[in-house]
Amino acid sequence: MSPVETALFVEALYKAHAAAVLAKLRRLGIEGPALHDLLQDVFVVAWRRYAKIPKDAADARRWLLDSARKHAANFHRLHRHKYEELDPHAIEVARAEPEDPEAQAELSNLVWSVLRELDEPVRESLVRHHVVGESLEELGARLGLTKSGVHARLQAAEERMRALVPRHG
Repeated sequence: MSPVETALFVEALYKAHAAAVLAKLRRLGIEGPALHDLLQDVFVVAWRRYAKIPKDAADARRWLLDSARKHAANFHRLHRHKYEELDPHAIEVARAEPEDPEAQAELSNLVWSVLRELDEPVRESLVRHHVVGESLEELGARLGLTKSGVHARLQAAEERMRALVPRHG
């Protein structure tokens, strides 16, 4: 299909099924501004995947409603992270001084002495992620790895650290 044919096809889908998709989203608990955002998202996906949409009206409707169900499920799963406001009363304030400064110093010394036994690239990755706070994506970009590749490397490095701890007491 040409871009014009695709646009006409998606426009016809929108005119024929937008009300049904909106009703489905409402039944799935979507309301407010997110309702129309998700409606548009469903049709954006339809635009991108027009080749997979059945050409029969009933099957196309079923495909759109299924897409709406998936969008609603993702919205509910991610809602807390993306849309809810942070409750400032729910945040615990970090103490300036640890409860037991000596134990904290011993633990810190243990961690740094174990880190010194690791290879430089491994140590740097652990420090960048756990101390500096770099995300897996940022580390992946730096190392030329996928997010899951970085995660696997960090898990292996953490396991090596755990194995070295008994040596240091």
